[in-house]
Amino acid sequence: MKTKIIICFIALGLLAGCGANRKPYDNSLDKNVTINLVQGEDSKGGFFDSKLGFFASVDIVAGVNDLDDRCRTKYKGYVDLEPGDTKIGLKPDQLTYLMVEVTKSASGGSSSFSEGTLIKPKKGYKYELHMNYSDGMSDLKLYEIRKSKKTKMKMFPLAACKPKGAQSVTP
Repeated sequence: MKTKIIICFIALGLLAGCGANRKPYDNSLDKNVTINLVQGEDSKGGFFDSKLGFFASVDIVAGVNDLDDRCRTKYKGYVDLEPGDTKIGLKPDQLTYLMVEVTKSASGGSSSFSEGTLIKPKKGYKYELHMNYSDGMSDLKLYEIRKSKKTKMKMFPLAACKPKGAQSVTP
């Protein structure tokens, strides 16, 4: 039993060190994007599984990456997401890749997956990104809001970005 506890503490220390490479997003711009996270009960926070004898956790963040006219990304930072609404500000008319990353950690190992979309916020518009996550499954949807009209937008993967001058896809 002592060996399991020691392994858990070592794993937690390593996981804490891995998070040091991420930088928080500045988030000082006008808040034009609301990320709504709905998380199932089996997928929240951290917990100790007494039957299996290990600590498990789920960490969900939004990563913000600006793109230049050659589709090169510039990492701007991350925002921790909790169930409910999180408001962030993205620069209007700046092509951005907004990604939600889910990391599950348990007994010294971890796995992660991410989903995202290209977005080029228009000045005066608001956006909502809805993320439903439960038991390793997720659903991501993006909406544009202008006055009282809410329109579902098509999601564009990062690969849809084409360098300036090439035939491009515009979100």
